[in-house]
Amino acid sequence: MKKQLLIAAIAATMGTAAIADVSITGNAKYKYTNADVSGTAGSTNSAAGEVNLIVDGSHGDTKIHVEQEFNMGNDC
Repeated sequence: MKKQLLIAAIAATMGTAAIADVSITGNAKYKYTNADVSGTAGSTNSAAGEVNLIVDGSHGDTKIHVEQEFNMGNDC
């Protein structure tokens, strides 16, 4: 009987200890360009990208808001 009460008490406290609200949103874009140059041996490639990430979280009176932007530009 004592073991059952102990297990029930531990299960009740573990369920409420890890409750948090987290939201992850964002957007991304990628642009690839191929310029075929006539009369030459090849073509020109370029790529560019951007990713925006927003994380909001709260637990009790504690709140967090993080915005991160990643930019990538590369000439191939």
